[in-house]
Amino acid sequence: MKAGLIKIGIDGLDTLNKETFYKLGVDIAFELRCKNDLSDIKNSLRFVFDNTDAVLVIYSEDSWHKLQKAMLMEFERSSIFVNGEKPYVIAKGFSKITDNIFADKIDGKPIVFILESLREDTNIEVLKGYILGKEARLGVFKADIESEYKLYSNEFETILSVPYAKIGDVLKNIDEKYIYTTNGSTPAESLFDLLTKKHLKISVAESCTGGLIAAAITDIPGSSKCFVGGFTTYSNFLKEKTLGVYSSDLNEFGAVSERVAGQMAYGSLSEADANYAVAVTGIAGPTGGSDAKPVGLVYISVASKDNLVVKKMIFSGNRKTIREKTSRFAMLFLRDYIMENG
Repeated sequence: MKAGLIKIGIDGLDTLNKETFYKLGVDIAFELRCKNDLSDIKNSLRFVFDNTDAVLVIYSEDSWHKLQKAMLMEFERSSIFVNGEKPYVIAKGFSKITDNIFADKIDGKPIVFILESLREDTNIEVLKGYILGKEARLGVFKADIESEYKLYSNEFETILSVPYAKIGDVLKNIDEKYIYTTNGSTPAESLFDLLTKKHLKISVAESCTGGLIAAAITDIPGSSKCFVGGFTTYSNFLKEKTLGVYSSDLNEFGAVSERVAGQMAYGSLSEADANYAVAVTGIAGPTGGSDAKPVGLVYISVASKDNLVVKKMIFSGNRKTIREKTSRFAMLFLRDYIMENG
């Protein structure tokens, strides 16, 4: 593995150098030094990420705040920290390897953050498994798993990063039907694998997600084998015109309703002549919510020629997060339904 090393805000001799990582089996292809400057950090992260198999960041204590900002700006990743000093609660991909060593994986590529002034008794051997891919990334749908290996969880999904040596023990405690990946596959990839295995075709109808589901599926090479197409019906007019949603139901129940979500799925199924269809309608915010229909309320429906199911969910977060959660849930919900009924 070729890794790139970035040193931020560090002057003089280093206790962590190329030889340190070579002993772990990691070959440092090149080393960059940058000032404690947001733009410099951001550009360095992007360059190393694009040109190596792994990114190792050695940071000084006073550079952590800007490093977080750079990760948020460049990769939409950030940690939450207490009192503006040291990281404490980890969010969106970050995991704590050991004291003052944190990590993330973006598109399967590891990024490791190591404090320059590590305690002398810190065992950096723990990095070996993470950097060299000795861990399994588990995605669990519909279950909140309490585990020392949990990276994060939300209203419907838990992500764990488990050493292969421990994976058997962890799997014993999780209902197998809820596990959608053991190798880090995305919801779209896991759905695609199931559809191709069963030779099924699907279509989608999207309102609040604005095409995110269709985009996630069509990002996968060969998706035309299973994806017929999608309908982005943002307005009520298009819901009626394209999908056959009844204007009376839109007037009585509103676009964000169980009734409309079901009709959107049926309309997509009929127009696309697919085996299954999934539809979403909701309120992504930040405006448009009410006491009866708060921001984050979504209805997700799955239709087949013989059946229709609609799920009501209320997701937390900002507009972007709610839309992402809705699209991920929709794909996993469809996958779950096909596994149980298809």
